Amino acid sequence: TGCVSHSCSTYAGQVQPSVKVKSGEITEHINAELVETVGKISGRVTSGGSPVAGIQVCVYGCQETNSNGEYTIEGIHVGSYKVSFSPKVECKPICQPTSDYITQWWNGQSTEETANLVTVEAGKTTSGINAELQAGGHISGKVTTASISPQAIANVTVCANSTATNKEGEREYEGRCALTNGSGEYSIQALATHGYEVFFSGEVCVEPSEHKVKCTHPY
Repeated sequence: TGCVSHSCSTYAGQVQPSVKVKSGEITEHINAELVETVGKISGRVTSGGSPVAGIQVCVYGCQETNSNGEYTIEGIHVGSYKVSFSPKVECKPICQPTSDYITQWWNGQSTEETANLVTVEAGKTTSGINAELQAGGHISGKVTTASISPQAIANVTVCANSTATNKEGEREYEGRCALTNGSGEYSIQALATHGYEVFFSGEVCVEPSEHKVKCTHPY
């Protein structure tokens, strides 16, 4: 592996057998021609024809799209891969997508199982691996105490877990969560079209200060 100015490339190694060195002399012409063993994947992410920034494009590493919706993932070893496009996720204090787009796999596929493979060749860029993202659906509601005079409950974690499964019986789609606000209301976004189990956690979490979360189990 060779790196210049923080840019790295990977090359197939070579061995020079039986190189003899004598004290006080220079052994010359021990040369090598290395073959690059990595390539790149590039493309553009849009929605309704407009560029989408901040989308995570992942192979085994990820690259975020720029303001023009473009990305380039470098240093990918030669082979065939499935490429995913998903909104960036922030965890404050629970993990939520920062934009309302459904995770997609190339080429326009909704699951990893049905995704098309992208081939990477040594020293080349596989371009045109684009995605046209679709906005997700929402689940919303309100959480209150179970009493004659119900009171709204803030900071309850509400999660929607997909009921769709693949051939192995594993869930095909990632779950999404949200916290209730001061009025007990919540909205879970970026949901693909199919069924969900909605779970209301008895654990109530608050964030009294930065980088610190306090949780209790009153319900």
